[in-house]
Amino acid sequence: MFYFILLSRNNETSSTTNYASYASYASYYYAYIAASVSFFGFAFYLIGRRESGFIRSFAYVPMAKAILLTGQLIAYSFISGLYCASLYLLTRPLFGAYDLIEFLNILARFYICFLMFCSVALALVRLPLTFQNANTSFSVLLFLMLATLIASRLTTYEIVRIANQFNPLTLASEIMQMERTPLIGAGSFAVILLYFMMWASARLMPVNPVWSRY
Repeated sequence: MFYFILLSRNNETSSTTNYASYASYASYYYAYIAASVSFFGFAFYLIGRRESGFIRSFAYVPMAKAILLTGQLIAYSFISGLYCASLYLLTRPLFGAYDLIEFLNILARFYICFLMFCSVALALVRLPLTFQNANTSFSVLLFLMLATLIASRLTTYEIVRIANQFNPLTLASEIMQMERTPLIGAGSFAVILLYFMMWASARLMPVNPVWSRY
């Protein structure tokens, strides 16, 4: 989709177009992948462990839940990095040779977006979602976020603009743009927010499955 839409809108040859100059376009894809891994990987797995009874049996105290959350965060951090690298390797050749410094910059910003969405995911884990309806809920939420982001670029309706200001994908796409958001400031915000959500989840994350009466 990146190739098709880019080629349909760009009249310049690929050799004269700079990848970084198209960051405002590519940022949507990186932000979307960061959100997808956070929701359908990090959060979805935690809901699955709760609904299977694993947390009630083996991780019912705050320390055990903290270890579980940390282990999942480390695992999906690695997976998210692979997704980011894959997207870069697939899309960068259209603009010329690979650039290590550019990739590291993109990877750092992508990981900040991933941590931010993990904080949102931890809030979703608190909801009374079963393993079956969590997939649908996450799909609808991600679709609405993406639709709002795209709609804000195509219309001037005030309600769309206001809704987009509360859209996490908007903030993530801003972070992904090379010179729009300071890297240190965005990273500090994401780490502090995630630390608070991890601390709260280790103490308040539900132990019993939704279907359980105990």
